[in-house]
Order: sequence, then C-alpha cells, then structure tokens
Amino acid sequence: MEESRRREEMAMRLPLLHPEELTPAQRDLYDAFDTMVKADEYAGFEVRDADGAFVGPWGVMLHFPELGQALARFIDLAQRLPGLSERARQVVILTIGARFDVAYELYAHARLGARAGLRPDQVATLCAGGRPSGLTEEEALAA
Repeated sequence: MEESRRREEMAMRLPLLHPEELTPAQRDLYDAFDTMVKADEYAGFEVRDADGAFVGPWGVMLHFPELGQALARFIDLAQRLPGLSERARQVVILTIGARFDVAYELYAHARLGARAGLRPDQVATLCAGGRPSGLTEEEALAA
C-alpha cells in the first residue's frame, strides 16, 4: 500500500525544467531565483540538480511564472517582517511544514533552524509535528 502511494505521488510531480527548456517568462524567473539562492541562507542544501534545474518550490513555481513572481515577492517580504526572531521564524516554518508534510520545506528548514540555534532534538520534534521543550515564549507561541 505504501509503495503504491509513493508511486502515485511521484507520478503527480511536475517535471524539472532545465535552463535550455525555459520560455522567456520562465527564464526571467529562473534568473531571479538564481540571484536569490546565492544568499548565505541557501547554503548547505540543494536548490538545483546537477543539470541546473531548480528543485523544491522553485521548480514548481517555474511552471507558473506569473504566480511564481508573485510568490517569490511574497516570500521575500515575509522573510523581512520585523518583530519575529529568526529562531521563531524557523519554528513557524517547521511547524507548518510538519503539519502539511512538506518534505522539501522540512529538509531545508531543518538546516536553517539548526543554523538559527535550535537544538537537534528541537528540530526533530518540530519536524515530527510536536512542540519541543526549551523554546522561548516567543518560539512556543510561534509553534
């Protein structure tokens, strides 16, 4: 049953788009993503495959460039909202990623959460959908 579910999920995935296959609108978005992922925040986890195709949310957004442009702008703005520490921001992302079982988000933000100072056991608990011990009041509210 589990293997059947995995095959079904894999069949529903959008194909990766390699740079030479992109339309002009997709290429503009690809170039914007290329600039964005050069930031230190993206170091330490895969954002492209060996052939240059974006993976994870970037790969999906390339299929829908108009929506992708708007989502990229929203993500950029949300990352710079004042009043939330980086640790709390990672708690929010890991909590939501676990709730909706978003594998890439959990993969990438587990690393970013650790980089922000969350302990390995806290990251693991968040990724499993729990509320870890030792969070600050802000982080507990975020969870």
